[in-house]
Amino acid sequence: MEDHGVRLSLLPAAVLIHEGIGVVILASVWAGCYFLQPSVRVSGPFERQWPGAAAGLRERWGPAMHRAQDRMKRWPILSRATDPSRLVVSLAESAIARNAIRPLTIPLKLCMTYAIVRTL
Repeated sequence: MEDHGVRLSLLPAAVLIHEGIGVVILASVWAGCYFLQPSVRVSGPFERQWPGAAAGLRERWGPAMHRAQDRMKRWPILSRATDPSRLVVSLAESAIARNAIRPLTIPLKLCMTYAIVRTL
């Protein structure tokens, strides 16, 4: 590693930087999903095409949403500032989105971490 301009003593800083970039990506994608509501945009055509299937999904979705909303009540600052059900849905959407873009974010995080650590 030292041949590439990175000292072993900077490893803890590199881990913190790498994880910090991950938290920024998580928060950004979650906020994007909260405001853009991708499931609402996708579910409209789905409901028009297959109304019976959409009703079945809604029946199974209800209990899971109630449990998630109950868990959100543990975070009063979030539940007062936002719509808890929308927050839960956007978290699920962001998990799917982050998994979809993972092939891009992993190399991006590594390259950014390397570039930042080299400047230290």
